[in-house]
Amino acid sequence: MDDFTFFESLTQKEAQDYLEAFRSECSSKIVETLRDASSAGVRTDFSLESIAPLMVWLLPRLDTIARPEDPAVAEWIRVTPGYKSGLYDFSEPAKSLLRQMAYYLGETFVRHFPALRWSTGQKKSALCHMPVITGFAHQLELPPLLVVENSLRKMIEAGTSDCVTKAVTVWSEFVDA
Repeated sequence: MDDFTFFESLTQKEAQDYLEAFRSECSSKIVETLRDASSAGVRTDFSLESIAPLMVWLLPRLDTIARPEDPAVAEWIRVTPGYKSGLYDFSEPAKSLLRQMAYYLGETFVRHFPALRWSTGQKKSALCHMPVITGFAHQLELPPLLVVENSLRKMIEAGTSDCVTKAVTVWSEFVDA
């Protein structure tokens, strides 16, 4: 969804501005999405237990657009089922929902664990300048945009939400006590 090159190109100030805009935009847009999900009986209280059911509810609302094979990718990779199943992008409305879900994931962790906070990824890491949640053990950073997109892709391809529950459990275990 949001690529590494974009975030790497930002200055620290631009990254901070992006984070603030991301949080502001998503916190207002998600109100209607959460109202719709709640009307459908989905728990939307920013609890850890609400993350997976909300993503399951969101899944059928995500439109995808087929992407052609990349001829620059080696043939032995292009013939694999994993490569072929990932040949799609999310539509613009779907990307908006993914961003809202990323906000929900991050905000849920921040609200649930007082040691966590929103920040931007460390400069000398793959998450450079991305919106992240910090305060985890071993200086780990949770990148909500990546976690949500990867989880939803896995749900589309595997047809199960186990990956979300597993991710929430693992990240919860990394919170400093």
